[in-house]
Amino acid sequence: DLVLASRAGSAERAAAWVRATESPLAVVQLAARALVAFAPFRGSVKPALAADCAAGARLLSAGISISLENARVNLTLVQAREDLERLQRESREGELGASLALAAFGLEL
Repeated sequence: DLVLASRAGSAERAAAWVRATESPLAVVQLAARALVAFAPFRGSVKPALAADCAAGARLLSAGISISLENARVNLTLVQAREDLERLQRESREGELGASLALAAFGLEL
């Protein structure tokens, strides 16, 4: 999107930065939902799978951290005030939700 938008006008570039910020925020939400969905079953897995489950939670944590950082960088390029405010709010909400989901696994952002 951004490569094509770089050849287009400023409105297309502005819209591309919004989409480029929305995508990693969606990853944060999805990863947090996966952690929340799995948390109740965490203690009932077979001992042989406990390490795999812990590794999966750490991978989701890394994905959340990387996606939040990506969104923060992209936010600096969002131009429209209403988009910026919405995306900043979504970023804060996503970070809070992810932090709570990760806490169930003893992990932090």
